[in-house]
Amino acid sequence: FLEMPKLNLPNQSETGVPNNPDDITDEMIESIALRCRDYWNLGLLPIQNMTALLENNGIMVSYGALNSDKLDAFSTESEYDCSYHIFLGTDKNSGLRSRFDSAHELGHLIMHNHLPRTVFLGKNHSFFERQANRFASAFLMPSKTFKEDVWMTSIEALRSIRSRWNVSIGAMIARCEHLGLFGEQD
Repeated sequence: FLEMPKLNLPNQSETGVPNNPDDITDEMIESIALRCRDYWNLGLLPIQNMTALLENNGIMVSYGALNSDKLDAFSTESEYDCSYHIFLGTDKNSGLRSRFDSAHELGHLIMHNHLPRTVFLGKNHSFFERQANRFASAFLMPSKTFKEDVWMTSIEALRSIRSRWNVSIGAMIARCEHLGLFGEQD
């Protein structure tokens, strides 16, 4: 038997997640991600180990081949014991991708887990995916400290900070777009 740490997730009132996902704005997602970081006392610096963070807070993380071009990861709540699980695909063989995928799945657990499955499955899938991607970006790269590190938005400049933030260049480019950094610097 394996005894996992007790589930330690902030609830809806602690994160400010509204009941209706249509009411979640990009600004709210930024706030929800920061509240989640605050709940776990992470501060605003890069997260060194996403898997350890999730497992230490009672979320089981597994890795394996998904054999799918369209699926990188998924999360679920066990009907047996109400535990949370994140399954990360190893098909793309990228640690940076897995970090983002795990933060993405955390976003679903934080922002969407209160929804009935019929709502989650019945709505436009890309709507929920966009929200979870935005959460992952804000959670992994808090605006204040990430903006301080981005001294230029060129690929070479982003490559120079990739090892500090442990995210892909593509994720940093998306985050720069979210934060309106393109065009402000040369």
